[in-house]
Amino acid sequence: MRDCVKENGLLSFEGDTMAKKITITQLKKELKTKTNEELVDIITDLTKALPAVKDYMTLKYAPESTQELVDEAKKKVRAEFFPARGYGEGKISVAKKIISEFKKISINSEPLIDIMLYYVEVCNEYTEAYGDIDAQFYYSAESMYDKVVQLINQNDKLVYQKFADRLVELATYACVAWG
Repeated sequence: MRDCVKENGLLSFEGDTMAKKITITQLKKELKTKTNEELVDIITDLTKALPAVKDYMTLKYAPESTQELVDEAKKKVRAEFFPARGYGEGKISVAKKIISEFKKISINSEPLIDIMLYYVEVCNEYTEAYGDIDAQFYYSAESMYDKVVQLINQNDKLVYQKFADRLVELATYACVAWG
């Protein structure tokens, strides 16, 4: 059996002339040949090397730390609109990327919903602070709100109840401020 090696950040089989990404099937086959100790080493190395893997492992195996990761994501979203110094650029693409990255590691939808709602809340706050923004800005906030509603509808009523007050407040604000 050929050894699986990491070159330029990609896993490939030793001896391959072209660096090809390993398929999930190949990866599973290769991992089945490893001892438990080797698997632990691989997972530990991934966790050390990739912050997203560390965050995923935290959500999976230390769920009591979920709020810490949510707060960190919220802080990053807020910093895009309201940095510690100067004026916020309000780049929706940067803030949405933070949400997208969290979604990739998210194990359940509640923390993701919390961050998504926070994004809409910060957009509202940004509008209050800096005045009228362009249509794309409002479309982005509205689109995120719609995604939150869709996610909540995929869950049970307890999830809705947890976020109901914030949803109503945002909808009310949008009717008054956005027309």
